[in-house]
Amino acid sequence: MIVIQTIHIVLTIVALVGLAGWIMSYLEYRKRKAGEELYEAKLKEQESKHLDHLSKSMESSDRKLQKVKEEYEERIKSLTALRETELEEAEDLVKAKIKEIEAVYKEVIDDQNSSLELYESYIKNFDAVIQAVDARLQTLDDKGVFAGDDEVGFFFSYVKNLQETLGRFKVKKEELDEEQSKTDIK
Repeated sequence: MIVIQTIHIVLTIVALVGLAGWIMSYLEYRKRKAGEELYEAKLKEQESKHLDHLSKSMESSDRKLQKVKEEYEERIKSLTALRETELEEAEDLVKAKIKEIEAVYKEVIDDQNSSLELYESYIKNFDAVIQAVDARLQTLDDKGVFAGDDEVGFFFSYVKNLQETLGRFKVKKEELDEEQSKTDIK
């Protein structure tokens, strides 16, 4: 019986040692599980902080990007307005210069027309004088005595040459006037 009691004690000790081992292993398992859960919680917390930081950083970057975009758009608007203003000023300047050129051109044309009228008047008067001189010389020299004389004949031929030159000038001027009137009509 002692043997049985000894066996019983040994088995009880073995059972108690087994139970203690099992309890220790269960406690170790729970400790490890709690450590893993704590690690996972810390990891999730760090992930959450990291995600919050990334989110805030992205929001900040988005705000900065939006601000840069708005500044860029403002610069484009101001440059566009500046260029439009410069173009308008240049256009006004060109228009003013064109008006100045037109005024000067009109003055030059008016001066030329006045000069032409003066020259035409002078030539008409000169032509009238030559014709009057020629008519007077012809009446004086009905017989051709003066025209045949070398010294006076020179004067007669010179007056006739002047009349022919003025006649060619008149014909040429009339042709130019006709052409001008045709182009004015078109």
